[in-house]
Amino acid sequence: MTAEDNRPAPAMRCRMRFERRGEGAGLSHLEQIKELRALVSGSGLEYYGSRGAGAGTPRMAFGPAAGAGHESLCEYADAWFARAYTEEELRSAFSAGARGLALSALRRVPLLFPSIEASASVARFELDFDSPPPGAERRVAEFLSAPEFMAEREKKGEKVRYDLRPAVLEASWEASANRLSAALRPRAGGRPEVLAAALFGAEAPAFRVLRTGLYWEDSSGKLREIL
Repeated sequence: MTAEDNRPAPAMRCRMRFERRGEGAGLSHLEQIKELRALVSGSGLEYYGSRGAGAGTPRMAFGPAAGAGHESLCEYADAWFARAYTEEELRSAFSAGARGLALSALRRVPLLFPSIEASASVARFELDFDSPPPGAERRVAEFLSAPEFMAEREKKGEKVRYDLRPAVLEASWEASANRLSAALRPRAGGRPEVLAAALFGAEAPAFRVLRTGLYWEDSSGKLREIL
């Protein structure tokens, strides 16, 4: 039996949501994880670490990665602690956030709560275009009424064709803002760039992506926000 096997179990677990704006959009997923680990390890709290309470690498888990260059209102991290803290104490310790990441919500969750990665099945996005793509509203309506819609994306360096329609729960065009809003299933290949290319092709103007929410689906199919 190793020394790690003899360690006491963690006392509590905390789930945090961060907004990723500005320079945060330029972080890679690994850089973001490094920033969040540094936030916890530098908090002064007795986190559950690889070398004991408040020592070593904090035990943490993270939500699905936002796309490269995307801003996000819903970057998630779970952290485990060697002693119990109130939410007020946790919020005070993490309120400064990290580089490009601002704390927006925090809650204590059960130690054996389902992971963020396993729970998150749907993501909402807003794509703000520099100018309106030709026939945007018509193309969105045609997409939604189609029983299938073949699209192409890159997977492990190869082009893969697949039916994008099941990956899109909702889509709408807001002409006044040149904005495409969509609820996508990432595990089924729902990607904002793929949807924009499928709808508007090479004619699509430049656009910016904001991930606005991550959700799990209850037994009735209703979307519930992760936090």
